[in-house]
Amino acid sequence: MHIDFYKKILMSTYCYWIVAQQCEAMVYCKLKRIEDDIIFIAIPENIKRGLEYKDIKLKDIEEIETTNIITNIYLTNNYAPFQHGISFKNIYDGFYIDGKSNNIKDILIKALKIKSNEIYKYKELLKKKE
Repeated sequence: MHIDFYKKILMSTYCYWIVAQQCEAMVYCKLKRIEDDIIFIAIPENIKRGLEYKDIKLKDIEEIETTNIITNIYLTNNYAPFQHGISFKNIYDGFYIDGKSNNIKDILIKALKIKSNEIYKYKELLKKKE
């Protein structure tokens, strides 16, 4: 469980996020961590948001971990958008995209061009003002 990240989502009011998904693969019969997948997601409507820290319950955290993320676009792999079977279980870090300060469509177009497995390279998009 990535409780600190889940709390960040629950306390936020933002819908669009760029997140890092931890990936593992069998290498010579041993499970090894491989490069992360970076995914653009919309937080599902059933997830509570805008909560105060003191109001977050274990039930809220458990609900996030098991919720499917249907609105997703992989930024690092050439998968078709809206992959099924994606949940928060292996997502451990990310940041929101403020739609008031940033044009979300422009951020997504620029993010698709980065093709990096480093989440912080995508965060730089929010700092750039052109």
